[in-house]
Amino acid sequence: MAAPNIGSANSTVYLRMACGAVGTATGTNATLIVSCGSTSSTVLRVTRLDVNNIDGTNAADISILRFSGTNSTTIINTVSVPADASLRIYDDYASLAVPEGSDVRAIASAAGDLTFDAEYQEFA
Repeated sequence: MAAPNIGSANSTVYLRMACGAVGTATGTNATLIVSCGSTSSTVLRVTRLDVNNIDGTNAADISILRFSGTNSTTIINTVSVPADASLRIYDDYASLAVPEGSDVRAIASAAGDLTFDAEYQEFA
């Protein structure tokens, strides 16, 4: 497990995107947003993460967690997203590093209400 030297002239940066529906499953079955494999020799930087409530009537809660193996750390916990609204979790001013062997996952309080849209950089 060797993360790249991102200051090296030999490192490469790729812009990646991910989007989808946020489910209600918990733990390691929570909705995967981004993943950095344990033998990938890469590191990720989430530069934008938006959560959108597509339900026109009801608010829904979002929780975002970072996993390293089966161990997790809560980034945000049950934050309410109003009906027909968006919540910006991360942007260029407050980005999130995802080292090798880690991933970021989301849990919604209601099925079918929340989606996510993410942009991230992959350093190789």
